[in-house]
Amino acid sequence: MPNRYIRASYIESEAVNKVSAHAEMTWMRLCLTVDDFGRCEARLSVLRPKLFPLRLETVREADLQRWLAECEKAGLIRFYTGDGKQYLQVMRWERGRAQSSRCPEPPPDIAKTAFLFTHADKCLHAPTDALGSGSGSGSDTDPDSGKGCVSATVRAINARTELQRVEKRINEIRSSVDSHNDLAPKALSELRTLKARAEVLKKELGFSV
Repeated sequence: MPNRYIRASYIESEAVNKVSAHAEMTWMRLCLTVDDFGRCEARLSVLRPKLFPLRLETVREADLQRWLAECEKAGLIRFYTGDGKQYLQVMRWERGRAQSSRCPEPPPDIAKTAFLFTHADKCLHAPTDALGSGSGSGSDTDPDSGKGCVSATVRAINARTELQRVEKRINEIRSSVDSHNDLAPKALSELRTLKARAEVLKKELGFSV
């Protein structure tokens, strides 16, 4: 099982704070249990011993079902059916290095909003506002599958994310200029660097510069 981390910002997440303490604990344990795509089988008889291996005498299937329902209502997870079985997808998931999931692909309405970004080469930047969980080193299929080639889709996701961050910073600097009618040399240098980076990202994404 790969190492996982949960961003400190989750403490202030409105979605997380909508659920009970037991449901929050269930969600956190899910984040440590699902595969690199944030998926796992949702059958209670399978999921309960994975999430609560040392609490089987006190955590009933009915309890787990209730806590999962809270998580779904808050938008932390989504359930779907594939290959005749029920699965769940942790939402706003930072996809790990694995190239494929052992679980079936969720429907398009779930898949299009399930991921924040994909773990890629270190040269590609990732957003810092993740709601929930992430994936560290390792994978379910091939621990080295994330090394080397990164797909065009992955590059596009990361480039678009970085472009948004760069443009936001450019606007902040410009607002400072409007407020103070002056621009320090350091800020001017940063602005030039950001503009150059924005042009590179736009060309990469196929935008006209």
